[in-house]
Amino acid sequence: MKIIDIHSHCVSGSRPAADVAGDLLRLADHGLERLMVIMAPAFGRSQEEIAALFPEVARDVAARSDDFELSFGLKLLDALGPRRDLVAPYLAFHTYFPEVARGGGIGPVRAVLDELDGVVAGIKLHYFALGPDDPMVRHFGVTDWDQARFDAFTAALLAEAREREIPAVVHVDLRDAGPAFVDLVRPYSDVALCLCHFGYSRRLCAEVLEELPWLVTDMSGIELHQSMYERLPAYHEFVTRFAGRVLYGSDQYVCDTAALQGAWGLLDALGLGVEVDEQVRYANAERFLRRESRRSGVSFR
Repeated sequence: MKIIDIHSHCVSGSRPAADVAGDLLRLADHGLERLMVIMAPAFGRSQEEIAALFPEVARDVAARSDDFELSFGLKLLDALGPRRDLVAPYLAFHTYFPEVARGGGIGPVRAVLDELDGVVAGIKLHYFALGPDDPMVRHFGVTDWDQARFDAFTAALLAEAREREIPAVVHVDLRDAGPAFVDLVRPYSDVALCLCHFGYSRRLCAEVLEELPWLVTDMSGIELHQSMYERLPAYHEFVTRFAGRVLYGSDQYVCDTAALQGAWGLLDALGLGVEVDEQVRYANAERFLRRESRRSGVSFR
């Protein structure tokens, strides 16, 4: 059965782009329809500087990557040649980059989007509602945290998605930022918007999906997948309840295609009915991705 992975990460792990492309083409023979790959610009930083900014769980992979996400991702697209439609590049503006975390101007971001117009299929952003003494703020080295400025920057990113008619996925922990997130995104019901990782709370995610009926969510997350295996009946019920609004995502690194394919096993373990299984594997993602078809030339219609 075909599958669309709505959430993976473009870190090379020291593998040549041509090798990764070959692996992805073999996965296409086993059902992979499309892979949304998150790529981020380096904004002039070295690989060592970038690795130091990554969350600890991802730092090792970032440190041993020969190429940062965007530069490697563009090489991967070239290596795929006529099958480059297998990968949907989503540009991520990592909030743990200090200039982004401070909520600066949208100009540098817009410049990257303009340069890659027609290539970028969507945007990924992180949203936080933090106090100035939050450990995350201290870790990022942001000494002048301003929530209003950060909110304005995030809203500007969503406005870019609206203007460019491309989807957006948002990483947010609903346990900390749920009400602020809902208020922020409510005016963007005309943007195809996905809440990543069930918002780190199945209960709160359900409440947000009820409040924002146009929002979808994805089951991406390496740690989330582990949790889902431990609570299969509860997640079976949740996914079935929101069958038309849950998208599959692996959260795996594109360099490890064996792990990408291995993550598909979670869908079998959930034991979903045939109709629900098809929706989660690919049909919901097809609807979500349609909004970028006019820009990329790819259409699921």
